[in-house]
Amino acid sequence: MLGCRFSLCVTRVENRIFNHTTMSQAQRMWPLTCVLIMATCLVGRADSGKVNSLRAAAASGDPTAQLQLGNIYYIGAEVPENLGEAARWFRQSAEAGNPAAQSQLGLMYYNGEGVRKDFAEALKWYRKGAAQGDSSAQHNLGVAYANGGGVAKDLSEAARWYLKSAEQGYADAQCNLASLYYLGQGVPLDYAESFKWSLKSASQGNAHAQSNLGTAYYHGRGVVQNYAEAAKWYLKSARQGVPFAQYAVGNIYASGRGVSRNLIEAYAWLTIASFNGVGDAEKSLSAIGRLMPRDELMQGANRSKILFKEIEEK
Repeated sequence: MLGCRFSLCVTRVENRIFNHTTMSQAQRMWPLTCVLIMATCLVGRADSGKVNSLRAAAASGDPTAQLQLGNIYYIGAEVPENLGEAARWFRQSAEAGNPAAQSQLGLMYYNGEGVRKDFAEALKWYRKGAAQGDSSAQHNLGVAYANGGGVAKDLSEAARWYLKSAEQGYADAQCNLASLYYLGQGVPLDYAESFKWSLKSASQGNAHAQSNLGTAYYHGRGVVQNYAEAAKWYLKSARQGVPFAQYAVGNIYASGRGVSRNLIEAYAWLTIASFNGVGDAEKSLSAIGRLMPRDELMQGANRSKILFKEIEEK
């Protein structure tokens, strides 16, 4: 039977999932913050003409152009990636009062990107952005309290900031708030409330929330137990690269709970989960491997290669 693991989905910080424990290397490869995703939408695929126009506008003191130019340097879109230059433009925009830039500058101080790591400076800018209602800054402030980064660890305060951000639709905050309700950390244990926020986040495509939703359905916590729904959400998450979801999918195919039993598919997903550092996956692989003839083992190995490629291309 699958363990009852529930993930946090904080992004771009030292310590973000599995009850604030240490991340595996695979988990460190999670996408950039929603701030950066937003900025990518703002600037699109930059071209040299647009970059020159942005530089001119930024140099003239336009905070929005400064933010966009900072993001172009951050992601290396049509210019070489330059975190120091990104921080310079984020700072100018932040000092002009742009809340998104304040959040992004705080994030760079928190992670030591382009600037010296400085939790106090990160918190200063997070608070400025959060005070203006920026959902990313509110979320990042919650992360700081959850991890004890620059402040005393306080999960109640983390939950308060996650809630402010989650109510604005910020998917990572919704996922993290759901995790706190599920674990009863900083808030009373409440599976129904956890399920509500997990569903909101998962419906926006958050991979860790999708895995958590699978866990809720699998164990019937906050919702009526439903193995088919569990399999559906675990699979969505697994295809986005979440190792525990990959392990869960493998075990679901091995047991036939919520899906037709398929040892080849089980072997493929468990191979991927094992590669991504899920320790129990190797035990499950050994167990089902003893049940499979050689030709099916080869099919399972080949299927894992196909799945690896599909996941990498997403």
